[in-house]
Amino acid sequence: MKKNLLFQTLPSADQVDGIWPYTAGNGGESTMILLRTGKKVALTNCAIFTVADIYAAREDKIFRLIGRHYARSVGRSHGSIYPLSPDMTLVGMKYRTPVCSTHQTTMAYINVAHPAYIIDHPHCSRFGAVAFPSGTCMPLLWGKETIGRKLHEGRDAHHLLLAREYWRIRQAEEELIDPDHWKGRGPEPPQHTGQPADEQSASSA
Repeated sequence: MKKNLLFQTLPSADQVDGIWPYTAGNGGESTMILLRTGKKVALTNCAIFTVADIYAAREDKIFRLIGRHYARSVGRSHGSIYPLSPDMTLVGMKYRTPVCSTHQTTMAYINVAHPAYIIDHPHCSRFGAVAFPSGTCMPLLWGKETIGRKLHEGRDAHHLLLAREYWRIRQAEEELIDPDHWKGRGPEPPQHTGQPADEQSASSA
């Protein structure tokens, strides 16, 4: 499916709970989108990064650059947190191991703008899973502690995005009422502290 058609037809970000890769019968990299209702949308022969790129493009952003920027803000070399919009912050989680090719995507993405809960893996005690309010379960290849840390950090990133969005709207409203309101005051949007969420919590305790 062509990107311009996908741009028009993909479910809106506020409907999406999670996205994961799968391999189609013909061996093609494909993507499943889980909606908040529990409905699943299968995109055969459409790689998960194509889908993520489109959700970023809808916000005039570039997916890989969003991850890189957030990683640098917390002092990391690479990232798995993608704050895209008030309706979507995607957190990468290890979902599978490559079977047919080393080019197969191993990561799934959870939208932490919506509730998600850590539960036991249905088949392996070493790993955990994420459950959604619809009742759908996404088994993962990470332990529950790692999953919890990633969800916590993703929610921290999402809350920062919401704070910046609130600040932007408030500034625009103030300028409509009084164009000189911010003159000489040097307003600054909320900033990340530069620490991962778990470290911030520890340092503030």
